[in-house]
Amino acid sequence: MTAKELVHPGPAGLEPQPRQELEHIVLTEDMVTRLVRQAELRQDFFNKLLVVALKGTRPDGWMNFGGNPWPRTPEAERLRRDFGISLTHPRFEIEEGTDERGSWFAYSCTALFSSDVFGTMEISGHAGSRDQFFAKEHDVWKPASEVDRPSIKQAAYSNMLQ
Repeated sequence: MTAKELVHPGPAGLEPQPRQELEHIVLTEDMVTRLVRQAELRQDFFNKLLVVALKGTRPDGWMNFGGNPWPRTPEAERLRRDFGISLTHPRFEIEEGTDERGSWFAYSCTALFSSDVFGTMEISGHAGSRDQFFAKEHDVWKPASEVDRPSIKQAAYSNMLQ
């Protein structure tokens, strides 16, 4: 699972809804033209928002994530507020287990993010006792019992925001 996972966009202010199957929609040439135009407008809108977002943040507030700029948590919070995106219904889940390397635990944090422009999305962030930042010291893995649980829980929240 990745640090960030889009579950499903739904209507603004509502829980995510099941997607309608495309095979039940009869496409016309006019509909295709409108859909393509809407996609182009959304891409233009996103590119303009990206410029505004970059202007409103600090250079050190970004990190390289797979070759792409990615906001650190304070910048993600600033962008969320600046663009009027609300965060509601955060919930945490913990999973624990044991394997050949010993015991482990992982937190997931999921919340609804909503805006009038972007609609509603359920976003999840994940972190676990095997994340190198928290669990590896001098190239040696710590046992899960020595990994700080509150820090892992906070990392799941931060990963959700980013």
